[in-house]
Amino acid sequence: RKLPIDTKYFSQSFKEQLLEELTRNASLDDLLDGILIKSENWQALNLLSEKYREKVQTIYIDPPYNTGTDGFIYRDSFQHSTWLSMMENRLNLAKEFIKSDGVIFTSIDDREQENLKNLMKIIFGEEKFLAQIIRDIPDGTNLRTIGGIKTSTEYVISFLKDKEPSVNNLL
Repeated sequence: RKLPIDTKYFSQSFKEQLLEELTRNASLDDLLDGILIKSENWQALNLLSEKYREKVQTIYIDPPYNTGTDGFIYRDSFQHSTWLSMMENRLNLAKEFIKSDGVIFTSIDDREQENLKNLMKIIFGEEKFLAQIIRDIPDGTNLRTIGGIKTSTEYVISFLKDKEPSVNNLL
């Protein structure tokens, strides 16, 4: 009944006809049950900020880890302060999206996890820290080596929007 279609393979006139037909009896927003935006995250967050302000239950962010080695097109070798400024801008915007009983999860490796956690304490409040989940990364998957020692952990830092949200079934 619902089939995702990549419209890049169709002509512009066909896309316009398709949208016209789909929206003949209903608004496009009413017809969609999700949203996918391919964009630089700062631009996407700004685009969505008014429509989704305080309407999102859960946010999961997997930012660039600032390693310079992960193959992203995204610039990924910032100085710590520049990386933190980038994250601060995006986390402040993301906070505006979260419902009062919502939560945010952010993945990070050991290089920036302490800095990110401190930044999130400033943005969300230290008392709103929920958990720091440590995830073991299997051998052979994106491990880095320092002095011959392989690191094999990743962290997921989570904060609440309010002190007592309803997170009973979240995890």
